[in-house]
Parts: sequence; C-alpha cells; structure tokens
Amino acid sequence: MVDKPRSRLPSFVAYARYTVHPCDKLQLIEAINLYRAQVTAAPGYLYFYFSWAKADANTCVLSEGWVGKAAIDRQLGIEPLENELKTKIECLKITGTRTTFSR
Repeated sequence: MVDKPRSRLPSFVAYARYTVHPCDKLQLIEAINLYRAQVTAAPGYLYFYFSWAKADANTCVLSEGWVGKAAIDRQLGIEPLENELKTKIECLKITGTRTTFSR
C-alpha cells in the first residue's frame, strides 16, 4: 500500500524488513496500521509503503519517506504512539529484521 503521490523528493528514507512467525502476521499488520494512521498527518511525512515479499510470505517490507530525519524523530518520540507500538511489537515472534536509513 502506498499512501499518497510524492510531490517532493524525500531527504530521509527509512527501510525495514521483518520476518515474523506465520501466526503473528495479523498482529504485525495491526501494529503497522496503528503507526501508519499516526504518521500520515505528521509534518514532514511524504510516503509510507508496506508489502509482503514475494519470495517469503512471512517477510514484509516497509519504506517511509520524510523531508528530514528530524521529522521522523519527532513522530517516533510521541510517547503514546511509541508505547502502544512497543507493546504490540514485543508480543511478536520476529525471526529476522533489517533496518536501514539513508539521506
């Protein structure tokens, strides 16, 4: 799912891959939807992309575009969102992860 067309190029991109236990896919989707609902209105937000990998049905790919690192840092620092996400994600059986950030 891609949120909105990019009218500006991002100056900061976050990319993550998570491999989860098959029983935890729905919980991961819930956590992603919670996060996505919060970030779409954030200042500096440009786009959010989520999909399941074709090569592995239990691996998802996430990508976010922001106008700068400060914009995503502000969003991630919102305590209620951070606490709720942490609670949801800590319950998952994540068997692999990779996160990269680029400017």
